Amino acid sequence: MSLPTQCIFCIHHLGDYKCKAFLDGIPQELLTGERSHNRPYPGDHGFRFTPNEKWLKLEESYRKRLKEIEESQ
Repeated sequence: MSLPTQCIFCIHHLGDYKCKAFLDGIPQELLTGERSHNRPYPGDHGFRFTPNEKWLKLEESYRKRLKEIEESQ
């Protein structure tokens, strides 16, 4: 099983399928991406997905690339 992008790019991710929201293990539907953790989830203690620096850099790179593609058309 691999972690979805949302988990590995979150500032609360601790590794080993755990995070500050779910110290005993991230629920399966969040791990599989069946449900996003941008909204409250039972037992998350108020923690939500919060992008880390890697995510922000990836997002910036993606936006730059999209702009390049649009400008070249």
